[in-house]
Amino acid sequence: MKLLLIRHAKSLWPEGIEDHDRPLGPRGARDAPAMGAWVADRGLAPLFVLCSSSLRTRMTLGAMVPHWPEAPRVAFSRAVFEEDDEAGQMELLRRHGEGESVALVGHSPSIGALAALLAREAPAHGRWGDFPTCAVAALTFEGPLEPGRGEVTHFAVPADIGLKNGE
Repeated sequence: MKLLLIRHAKSLWPEGIEDHDRPLGPRGARDAPAMGAWVADRGLAPLFVLCSSSLRTRMTLGAMVPHWPEAPRVAFSRAVFEEDDEAGQMELLRRHGEGESVALVGHSPSIGALAALLAREAPAHGRWGDFPTCAVAALTFEGPLEPGRGEVTHFAVPADIGLKNGE
């Protein structure tokens, strides 16, 4: 199984808007398509995506998919937004994300905690521990989705592909 873990791109915090309904900000709108192209260039585009139902995750995914060779099947889930720990996220993946090539588009801190839980070994990347906005991790599994059994094949953040904060 190939698993792609994607944290939503940088969002805004508009006054009077519920957390679930926060949109991407200018940096997020720039980073998401660039990271989508990065995913495609490495042959990592998934066939199925389990995506939080929040606006910022849906916008992130929507900006990435046009760069992928084919549109994946997508399931939007409020549970991805509400589930705030890595064990819950893993259970959601097991329940909804069966297949050879799956992505989860989610939120911090659970997406980074899930990556850390699943990885056999953390990559030598300074941002792995905080899994910043629009970070993408690719893991492969021989056998079932289990803690400590995923081989991290790729990990990148927007700065890795030449995008700078605030530009």
